[in-house]
Amino acid sequence: MAKKKKKKRRKKKTQPQMAATKEMPASEEQKDRGRLPQKKAKYLSFGIPVFIALLGVLAYVFVLSPKKSSPPQNSVTRNSDLNVLFIIIDTLRSDRVGFSGYDIDTPHMDFLAAGGTRFTNTFCQYPMTLPSHVSIMTSTFPQYHGIKNNGYYVLDESYTTLAEVLKSSGYTTSAFIGAVVLESKFGLAQGFDTYEDTFKTPDFLKALEAQNLAEDVYASARSWFETNYQNKFFMWVHFYDPHAPYTPPPPYDQKYTNPYDGEVAYTDVYVGKLIEMLKEKGLLQKTLVILTSDHGEGLEEHNEVTHGVFLYDTTVQVPLVFYCPGVVPSERTIDKQVRTVDLMPTICDILDIRPPEALHGSSLVPLIEKDSPEGFDSYAETYFPFLSNGWAPLKSVRTQEYKYIAAPKPELYDLLQDPKESKNILDGKPGVARELIAKLQKFEKQYASQKEPNRKTLSHEESEKLRSLGYVEFVSEGALETSGLPDPKDKIEVFNQIQKAYDHFWKGRVAEAQKILEDVAPLDPENPGLHYLRGRLFFMKGQFADALNESVKVFQRNNKHTDALLLMGLCYLNLNKPHEAIKELAKIAQIVPEDTESLSLMSMAYRDLEDFASAKDYIEKALTIDPGNLKLRLQLAETLDLMNEDESALREYEYLLEKDLQNPRAYSSIGIFYMNRGQEEKGIAFLEESLRLSPIPDIYYYLGFAYRKVGRNREAIASFRKFLELAPRFDEQRKKLVHDVLAAMKE
Repeated sequence: MAKKKKKKRRKKKTQPQMAATKEMPASEEQKDRGRLPQKKAKYLSFGIPVFIALLGVLAYVFVLSPKKSSPPQNSVTRNSDLNVLFIIIDTLRSDRVGFSGYDIDTPHMDFLAAGGTRFTNTFCQYPMTLPSHVSIMTSTFPQYHGIKNNGYYVLDESYTTLAEVLKSSGYTTSAFIGAVVLESKFGLAQGFDTYEDTFKTPDFLKALEAQNLAEDVYASARSWFETNYQNKFFMWVHFYDPHAPYTPPPPYDQKYTNPYDGEVAYTDVYVGKLIEMLKEKGLLQKTLVILTSDHGEGLEEHNEVTHGVFLYDTTVQVPLVFYCPGVVPSERTIDKQVRTVDLMPTICDILDIRPPEALHGSSLVPLIEKDSPEGFDSYAETYFPFLSNGWAPLKSVRTQEYKYIAAPKPELYDLLQDPKESKNILDGKPGVARELIAKLQKFEKQYASQKEPNRKTLSHEESEKLRSLGYVEFVSEGALETSGLPDPKDKIEVFNQIQKAYDHFWKGRVAEAQKILEDVAPLDPENPGLHYLRGRLFFMKGQFADALNESVKVFQRNNKHTDALLLMGLCYLNLNKPHEAIKELAKIAQIVPEDTESLSLMSMAYRDLEDFASAKDYIEKALTIDPGNLKLRLQLAETLDLMNEDESALREYEYLLEKDLQNPRAYSSIGIFYMNRGQEEKGIAFLEESLRLSPIPDIYYYLGFAYRKVGRNREAIASFRKFLELAPRFDEQRKKLVHDVLAAMKE
């Protein structure tokens, strides 16, 4: 859980407060009091003058006096005492929920839509998680805040977030995050008292990414709510489940043929639990609930499987609902075009809070109240095609009627006649195209920022998590000259095939991944992402020279690509060239000084050179950065073992077993330690335990020699044969040695 320090706030100029009429019509009881009661006849003579006077009063009250009227049916009642629950469901398409007419069970989202105000034409400003959330939380366009990709950028402290605004207005603020792409280190924790971004990734997803399932996000939110609900609160709940890979749990994996739909239906359950949570404490009518998404999903329309490459409505249109009985009109549907940058000013307007001055969005309250006849033109962009594959970035402007997409091959769509954006009418509507180009240029100029965005260079582990989500970066933004680059429309099949290859790669299907890349390489021979994955696949097959060649091609495209340097270092180590490995790995320290993976490899390179003192220095430096990393602790123990610092080595080994009794490599390393010190039977016991935990070739190799040393030849032969059966093809040196040993034993 990340706690954010209080940021020094900038002084804001005062603005007039927005107020709404709160007068209500007289009740029936009050009207009854004005009626003449039935009296006995003996009082009539006295009552007639009073009756006449009373008629005069009633005439004034009901005819001549200023009339008090009820507020219009669609009015918004501003209320500064409301709580706020902001639900953002990642990757949720606007047309894949029940309240949009789609055949899916989303009763709880439907409940919010029916009881609140729903916007049917809402568009995000960037079809990727971090850039879009930054636009939502700061109400600024992406060309202003500068965030162009997931993971490689950090929101600067100078920007004011919705959480900061609400915190300064007396709210207790909290966020509960569903995926690694929104970790606090990327800047969105500004203004939050609690920012829960620790992950409980289930086993079936651990090979792919760091994320929390909806049930875990809800559990964290519920726990916080139970101790904070009596405060005026702002809760941001981020559900990530509809994002790829689509892995809905039972029964949603069987109920829907499309697993994406299963993820949406599963997430709806926890939307319902949040609603019930408010009901239990009597807070549902005292809480402004906003339901939306950061972007949509291609689902193979326009040949885009996921999102980030294109700017079609499939990935930039999102659902939007405001719900608060008595504050926001119910059963209200608005089809005017709005943007996600409009959410922050709308929330401030409803809460009667003065918003920051530098917002790009507009309050939607006038649209709700029908005071404004028009919606707002929407701008969107994506640099992901450029940063991930070296293709042209895209920008678009969308009106209620038309969309123009600036690309090497520009596109214009009549959205009223062609809502699926299937027919490019650029040639037939040159006047409309010129008008929209002018609008686009105005957007770019009006909201451009001269400030350089904060870039973040990631460690190998951080990059690996993002790659598993499909978010990669291989091209340096420093050379942001995009003229003459390929149009993503012409390369989308390359992107899809690379994503398929990555899917095979994460699942260990090397041959399938390599076949895909061989087939697609001629379509985009300079693609750096393709070369990087080919390098990883060659490395897994033990073709280290080929892997080195591929990683060099990536490095030539971006000489600060630390993952390419890391792969080069690994290749040199496996080619028995530790000096060359050290040379490449040292470059990483200049870019990411705290990259523990490269420090670990530097230690291994010095071990190969038998410079154990330097090896120890590097691994200890890595441990100062990540002291809880058991992999690094094991490497330190092995280094101490090689230095004959027996007492220190044993202390480290014992610590490892205390922390993780299921670590097979720890058992095998301790076994080798004892074997090398003449305690063969003790060493064999540890090696056998390692084999029980993980029957890998290395352990059979070591056990074969251990058994042979104590004269257990039958077991030695069985272990050596098992090693030969399981050893990878590239392990020729050890296989030859084992063959020679077996031949000698038979003699």
